[in-house]
Amino acid sequence: MKNKILFICNTDWFFISHRLPIALRAKEMGYEIHLATKFSEENSTLDKHNIYIHNINFERYKISPIKDLILSFKLFFLINKIKPHIVHCITIKPVLLGGLALKLLPGIKFVVSISGLGYVFSRSFSIKSILTKLIVKFLYKFSLNREEIHFIFQNTHDLNVVSKILNKKIENFNLIPGSGVDLDIFKQSPLPKDEPIVLFASRLLKSKGIYQFLDAAKKVRGARFVVVGKFDSDSDDCIDKKEIYNWVNRGIIEYWGFKNNMHEVLKKSNIVVFPSYYGEGLPKILAEAAASGRPVITTDHPGCRDAIENGVTGFLVPQRNVESIVKYINILIKSPKECIKMGNKSRELAEKKFDVKLVVETHLDIYKKFVYS
Repeated sequence: MKNKILFICNTDWFFISHRLPIALRAKEMGYEIHLATKFSEENSTLDKHNIYIHNINFERYKISPIKDLILSFKLFFLINKIKPHIVHCITIKPVLLGGLALKLLPGIKFVVSISGLGYVFSRSFSIKSILTKLIVKFLYKFSLNREEIHFIFQNTHDLNVVSKILNKKIENFNLIPGSGVDLDIFKQSPLPKDEPIVLFASRLLKSKGIYQFLDAAKKVRGARFVVVGKFDSDSDDCIDKKEIYNWVNRGIIEYWGFKNNMHEVLKKSNIVVFPSYYGEGLPKILAEAAASGRPVITTDHPGCRDAIENGVTGFLVPQRNVESIVKYINILIKSPKECIKMGNKSRELAEKKFDVKLVVETHLDIYKKFVYS
């Protein structure tokens, strides 16, 4: 009988972009792979890999006690039907609801990926956000109070926050810097010699720093400012489409839409700017930029600061500080030699820290220890 792994993730597109290499390698090792997720147009990608898909309609940015309790029971019945050896939950809502479901199934091993603390922990101090945070903290403490559990964090800040919420030292954990980058696809290439391109690539959320990028674009001369990414309409933190197209029409930025071929996009760029104050794990774009040999300007913020070496592969700036962003963009566009030097160091960092092969093998080691423990 095959060992089974059930992944639980909020959307199939997130799973494909962040966890598919792990699932495929586990499948090669003989595991039967299941995925519980919210369906989208990405299902054909998963079908061709013979991954069993189960529709769970996660509402990522809303807390609805009744709906969430119903989803947790759906997960319980699904887990009980599949009878996996390991349940691996990824991102906040799957972790919390999957943990609730597993309360009634104590014999199953539980792997928890904290891929950043998300929007809940980066919101303003409104009454709604404070209440939401209190609910989430309570659910963390209740859902993750379990013996057969292994945590995967992307930075030490999140490890410390979750330890504080659980009011105990977490013993069984790995620190894995992001979801990894395929270094055979994301290769270092020469910097373009035309007018330099300053790139922002992310979901188009306000807390990812899109407004700070816009304000910098208004103040810098001698560069093209390009935005790449999808509108995450499920989130009330998403920027209005009209704003993006207004900036395009005014000649402030170029919007290239959502791209699946980020390795090609990064070849066209000179500098990557990511001024996020979102609850990041380790932003994938920063690992991809490093692998592509591009210098980075990002915030001195959990997850972001873990993805660069300040002054070596790029620069850290304070959150929401446009003047610092402008300062370092100007330094880099006026010194192509410095861009090349930082780009070379970025690639070295990626080879040492972000190789997807290392990320995959670490996950497989966790699964093996759990299955045979």
